[in-house]
Amino acid sequence: MESSPEIYELRLDKITLLRYTLGFKGTVVIGGGSVEQRQGLLIGLRIGSHIAWTEASPLPGFSQESLQEIEEALISWSESLRLHPQVLRLTGTGDIVNTGLKPLPSHPALHFGLSSALVSLITQKLRISHAELWGLDHRAAIPVNALIDGPPLSWLQQGRERMTQDYRSLKVKVGRQEIKNELAGVFSLARKLRKDISLRLDANRAWSFEEACDFCQQIEPLNIEYIEEPLRDPAGLERLHAETGIPIALDETLQQAFRPENRYKVPESGIAAWILKPTLLGDLTLLTSMADMARRRDVKCVLTSSFESDIGVRVLAELSSVLSPGMTCGLGTLRYFQDHLTSDSEVLDQPVIQLSNLSLEPSLDKTHVAKVYSW
Repeated sequence: MESSPEIYELRLDKITLLRYTLGFKGTVVIGGGSVEQRQGLLIGLRIGSHIAWTEASPLPGFSQESLQEIEEALISWSESLRLHPQVLRLTGTGDIVNTGLKPLPSHPALHFGLSSALVSLITQKLRISHAELWGLDHRAAIPVNALIDGPPLSWLQQGRERMTQDYRSLKVKVGRQEIKNELAGVFSLARKLRKDISLRLDANRAWSFEEACDFCQQIEPLNIEYIEEPLRDPAGLERLHAETGIPIALDETLQQAFRPENRYKVPESGIAAWILKPTLLGDLTLLTSMADMARRRDVKCVLTSSFESDIGVRVLAELSSVLSPGMTCGLGTLRYFQDHLTSDSEVLDQPVIQLSNLSLEPSLDKTHVAKVYSW
């Protein structure tokens, strides 16, 4: 019989909610739409001298919940806690086990932000790391893959620039242009890569089975680490691997499979990696469970950002060091931002993130934020 999880107690002294607005350096394509800025919600929790900042920022075009829905839910929950103070009883992954506390809607971005803030407070209070709290190994250095997108004719130049910057893994966005042009771009780039550079592709479910099969058969001579979500219909992923031999990574398929209301069998044959995007998946209980499941299946676990601010990327880097130690993760989105919230952005926007170089208490630049709620 499994033992009951250890329970930790916290009494919050202060809750602050801030909406941020950060501009991109240019137009960024997200979820099929072009955007020029990113908005999100910062969650600040304090107990005594301990402060935790995280964020709950749904990604337009991918998240089902809106930023306004998250703000309204957290304001209501915070007010309930203010009017009826109680000690929060938490598991080590931030699950609140109190009875009688106002329930929160099942928005993944909300639960990721709140649970990661609560766990941060637990580790600060106990003066231990996430690895010590969860009994896991960790790495203080997190390799990051560089993202390559835009016209296929630009991929080679982008790749050369990223190699000069000392990136060891490149991820190319495919499925947006004509297949013949993307094939030419992939071949041009792959043939110039050093042997120590890995190449990942991401199609975001762009193709029919026939289109994906044609693409994957043609790139068979190349040493592709994996291709993310090549099919509009994920039911054909195992068959695609069987017919082409291409290693496949799951992203959107995981988001669907692990929704409480829509669980179904996750493909296994030919799956090389799980792409874990906490903002689109949910709380730390789910994330730690998924990372453990991936390890047991001998599948790579790649934590990946959803265009969060540097506050959110810092949280993701800390989680990556524990949930996927040594794995090259997808945290290279900060280079698209014109603005940042802390000086840690320089440390986080690197080919290898060194956790030891992050500030113990990063100061928040209030220029790009507006107060939503505080008590």
